Amino acid sequence: MAKTAGGRKTRKRLDPEKQYSPAQLMVSTERTLPPSQASGALDRLPAREAIYRTLQRRGPMTVADLAAEFGAMTSAGARPPYAEDPALYVVRMIGGGGRSLPPLASFDALVHAFAVDPAPDPDYGFELLPA
Repeated sequence: MAKTAGGRKTRKRLDPEKQYSPAQLMVSTERTLPPSQASGALDRLPAREAIYRTLQRRGPMTVADLAAEFGAMTSAGARPPYAEDPALYVVRMIGGGGRSLPPLASFDALVHAFAVDPAPDPDYGFELLPA
């Protein structure tokens, strides 16, 4: 993060003209939510809640690392959604329902939507930023 002349921190933003790989994108949240009523292992929580708890516990992570986490969370024999492209699933989950993401979009199209509208997710405060 760079600092402005006033000393405020500024974050790098995604460039809508650039293509990014999952390893080049960071997911973070600075929002602190009250503990959820859901209990149990992360593999039994809804995907967005599991991402939020993982980020709260470990801090900002790359999309690639979060995608690997989801692969490790699934129980034996269960295929996670978007198993052929878990990074696509993670980006769609951090977008949430408040962002107008195109259905059946490619990874690049979803990242472009975040670059055009970089506002944090209203529910969990997820942000997608360049690493």
